[in-house]
Amino acid sequence: MSALGSLYRYFIAANKMRIRFEKTLADPEIMNRFPDADPITKVTMWHVDDYGVFMFYWYSGLYVVVEGFRELKLKDDKIDALLQSPNTEALRLMRNATFHFQKEFFSPKMMHFIKSPDSVPWVRSLTEAFGEFFLREIPKA
Repeated sequence: MSALGSLYRYFIAANKMRIRFEKTLADPEIMNRFPDADPITKVTMWHVDDYGVFMFYWYSGLYVVVEGFRELKLKDDKIDALLQSPNTEALRLMRNATFHFQKEFFSPKMMHFIKSPDSVPWVRSLTEAFGEFFLREIPKA
């Protein structure tokens, strides 16, 4: 298996977390699981329920793909342009907050990415760009 094929495996895992995350967004039972909870409790529960777990693992897994893309010195105009964003560093911090113990429940590393005004469209665009890249490049490998 090529290194590109190995990197694709990481993308598949991250993208599966995206798919699961999007299913939670479409499921009113999940999104309204805590109807009587105060806002802080709701946000806390979203972090540990399906919604948050799938989102954080998607984002964090996507950063592993970014690392591999850079390590393999791969090039793609769309991906390269997206990686110029400060969101790339914020995504790295998100990955660290997800997979390295943080003393704070709402880690500043995590919140940095979440508070970025364009993080959601950016992470979706980056995921889509990687999907297009792999669909184009894997058959060549």
